[in-house]
Amino acid sequence: MTVSDQELTEVEEILDVDLDAKEAQLREAAGKDTVVKLRGVVLHVPPTKLWGAKALKVASEGDLLTWAEMVLGEDQVKELTGEGDDYEDLYLYELESLFEAVANKNGMAAGKSTGSGPRSKKRRKR
Repeated sequence: MTVSDQELTEVEEILDVDLDAKEAQLREAAGKDTVVKLRGVVLHVPPTKLWGAKALKVASEGDLLTWAEMVLGEDQVKELTGEGDDYEDLYLYELESLFEAVANKNGMAAGKSTGSGPRSKKRRKR
């Protein structure tokens, strides 16, 4: 919904939300990054309070590659995987281990990652 200029002139006061100040306060309150060494690379993972909503969602769904890209950022992911854009050398158990370490430190439950562990091919009889 957009507000017309006329509606704005009818408003007594418009409050400006200073998100920069809020983010600075949140960053200070959230604490320090979790530092994890994986594959010989030191990764700095921001506190969970600083993750975007989509990063939390994909983590809870077990999409740990997308989570890593969103939370770690492009530079750290490239350092972890090498210069190419493919992730064929990055294993699911590595991402799970990274996420578990961060989740444990921040007191959150890990989502069930897709493709981890054997799945039964039997169907339940009715």
